[in-house]
Amino acid sequence: MDAAYLFAKNFVNTKYENLPPEVVEATKKEILDLLGVALGGANQPGATHVCALVKEWGGKEESSIIGSRQKVPAPNAAQANATMAHTLDFDDVHEAAVMHPGIASIPVVLAVGEAQGNLSGRELITCAALGVDMMCRLALATTPGKSPIDLGWHLTSVFGFMGAAATAARAMGLDEETIVNAIGIGYHQSGGNGQCVKDGALTKRLGPGFAVKGGITAALMARAGVTGAKNSLEGEWGFYRQYADGDYSREILAADLGKRFEGVNVAIKPYPCCRWAQPAIDGLR
Repeated sequence: MDAAYLFAKNFVNTKYENLPPEVVEATKKEILDLLGVALGGANQPGATHVCALVKEWGGKEESSIIGSRQKVPAPNAAQANATMAHTLDFDDVHEAAVMHPGIASIPVVLAVGEAQGNLSGRELITCAALGVDMMCRLALATTPGKSPIDLGWHLTSVFGFMGAAATAARAMGLDEETIVNAIGIGYHQSGGNGQCVKDGALTKRLGPGFAVKGGITAALMARAGVTGAKNSLEGEWGFYRQYADGDYSREILAADLGKRFEGVNVAIKPYPCCRWAQPAIDGLR
């Protein structure tokens, strides 16, 4: 059975009461942190471009753009909010996984929850915790013992399509098979190369926004009856063989799924830069 089914089952079966207290506390901090860093990045290049476009597109008034009174369709609101939150590179980070997990789940549940109007605070926390855990596991399982950065992907973006799809599907209350389809549709969109980092391009800031928009769209399509690849993670042409040349660990991917949550290992950044630069900042101060 492909690991996509294991994640889907976990997303369906995990309740708020199953979350250890430390996971609930960590998730609350991640949500608060994301709102803060989004406000900090709202007026920065890249974020201003995306927000202006999203407002110009308009559409069904479903979900809020952070810092604005205007509401837009949920996928577009999530795209704008994720872009703002990632613009300063100030969003939370899982150091071992070398990626930002909260950005692919928290804007999703905020936008989908507001669009539906029936998502409780406990369910919001549960969805976010599950999304963060999935994102971390996807990255941690990649090229174990070596840095997955060397593959050339912007990991937050490339994993974000699938993580956001599963998170949105849970927030919509979809069943296990439909979540598997959502993950498969997310995988079909997965992209985000690291050349933007090498070139200092603004698209580095935009990657997570593309991912959450694609993820919510994937869940909406799955809910409407569109099917996605069932073996999206471990299939012959699934993610790990197509994107990582088959170099991954299923044990890391699925060990203690639903019992251990990687969100407790996510760090809140003290400075808006990559973690390797932060000891130097501490030293200078």
